[in-house]
Amino acid sequence: MSISQSKIARSVGVSRSAVSHVLNGRTHMVGPEVRDRILQAVEASGYHRNALVNALKTNRTHVIGIIVPEAALSFFGEVVRAAERETRLHGLQCFLSQSYSMPDDLEKDVAILREYRVDGLLIAPASALAKPELYRALQQQKFPFVLVDTPVVGTGSSFVGNDNRLIGQIATQHLLDLGHRRIVCIRGYRDNPGALQRYEGYCDALKRAGIPLDPQLVVGDGFQFETGREVTAALLNAGIRFTGMVTPADYVALGAIQELTERGLSVPKDVSVVGCANLDVSRMVSPALTTVDQEPEAIGRSAVQLLVKHIEDRTRPAEEITIKPKLIVRGTTAKPSADLTAS
Repeated sequence: MSISQSKIARSVGVSRSAVSHVLNGRTHMVGPEVRDRILQAVEASGYHRNALVNALKTNRTHVIGIIVPEAALSFFGEVVRAAERETRLHGLQCFLSQSYSMPDDLEKDVAILREYRVDGLLIAPASALAKPELYRALQQQKFPFVLVDTPVVGTGSSFVGNDNRLIGQIATQHLLDLGHRRIVCIRGYRDNPGALQRYEGYCDALKRAGIPLDPQLVVGDGFQFETGREVTAALLNAGIRFTGMVTPADYVALGAIQELTERGLSVPKDVSVVGCANLDVSRMVSPALTTVDQEPEAIGRSAVQLLVKHIEDRTRPAEEITIKPKLIVRGTTAKPSADLTAS
């Protein structure tokens, strides 16, 4: 048998409005003694509010949707973890969906989460170019959303992410400062704006150092562990000389390190490697991975804070927040060996 607020009110001997005040957080509207009696009765009855009915009345569910390519053991997993913690501070809950970087699946996820009447969405787009009409439609409908990590070209949507060009500069400059001159850039997906910007940062650092770009050292098309292994194997098989590597993701760096190690090369004695993201795994391996921290926690927190502002004011103009990355120096980078840097 369902338990209603009216039944709880009768069992305690108070008005239904008093019960409603307590259940909706307006405890200042009733005395402490009455509040405690109501809470005890609620707990004893096993009462649960009908969230859908409440949402229809208030036009708020206090739930947000989060859509990322993949949450497990990834940069986005850390963004989600931080976002979820931040939502709780705002009295919200999360629905999580994974698009696996498929634009059609992401569009379906948006539709499904809206059917569940979420108050707003955090979206990590599948691509900077895919389905801009989806985001324009959300804007026209004044539905609150914030893009994370990848802005969508031509939409002017609210966005929270990194300065990817600076990431490429930081990683490359670190190796240049150590004395490396033959530095591989594992590029990441060619159509990914963040990957392109990191490559541009790599080029910027080389240019400032007066080092000509060697196209042979720009390789790769992915962000996976196997990407690191495969491109490193190809470089070694081709006899291309290098002493340093900058990579688009920590797992790519770890793949490269594994291939180097299995080929009998030492990291960092023979080759220095820099990752990107600063995932938990980067400090758990040996040697611990030098990496550029993308500050996923700051991205997750800031994205939720901005989304809450859009939920509270649906006419709020779009805003872009750039989180500054920072270098974390650990054990996979060192000065190059003399024999490997000889012309």
